[in-house]
Amino acid sequence: SIALEKEGKVFERVDHFYEVLTENEEYLNQIDSADMVYFVAHSQGCPTSIILLAKLLQNGIIGKTNIDGTNKKIGILCMAGIMNGPVYYKDRYWFTKLYFKFEGDRLLELFHFQNFDSIQMKMLQEAMEILISYQNCKVCFVGSLTDQLVPLYSSCCYFTKSHPNVFRSCYIDNKMLLNISQFLIGKMSGKGHSSLYYDPKVYLLGFRFIWETSNITTQEPLSFHKYHIEKLDFTNKL
Repeated sequence: SIALEKEGKVFERVDHFYEVLTENEEYLNQIDSADMVYFVAHSQGCPTSIILLAKLLQNGIIGKTNIDGTNKKIGILCMAGIMNGPVYYKDRYWFTKLYFKFEGDRLLELFHFQNFDSIQMKMLQEAMEILISYQNCKVCFVGSLTDQLVPLYSSCCYFTKSHPNVFRSCYIDNKMLLNISQFLIGKMSGKGHSSLYYDPKVYLLGFRFIWETSNITTQEPLSFHKYHIEKLDFTNKL
């Protein structure tokens, strides 16, 4: 594994990491001989890594073909990525401004990803197009339901339309599914219970799960866990 570490703004980090990789002969040999190149990034490192990986591919530093002629698998995992900025308006809160005063411009830069006309967002979208469309790379976005900084629409890259090379997932903390249920109950006059019934994507999801996943080779036992259903009475807690 190769650890790339440096504080700073996104483009500064991209240039630094590119230099570190291209000037190290051992790193280049590892990349060339690898059957799979797997980038793992978190938070600000996600847009940084996407732009970096696109640059490495475009300049031929990472080749798409292995020594034996087979295709090299290339992908990236983005955990709680600030793809569309932090929580909107957080930069205007007094405690956030105080925090940024000590942390510097590198955090304020992240709010530029909320602006689709900013150079940061334009560079990110261009890099994603290179990775996903032209280079056939797999990109996995994982967002957390309890993230205090990055909303799900940002960490799951909502502005990117559905694509076979893009996978989105939500990380749910231990028992979070039970705890959050009380806040997700719709009004009796609403249509939430039936709305998914009319969405074709729901039907396609079950279909794709059957056809696009591999079969297990051994029999796997199924286990269960119990909880106290009476504790899920939220009537008096709301």
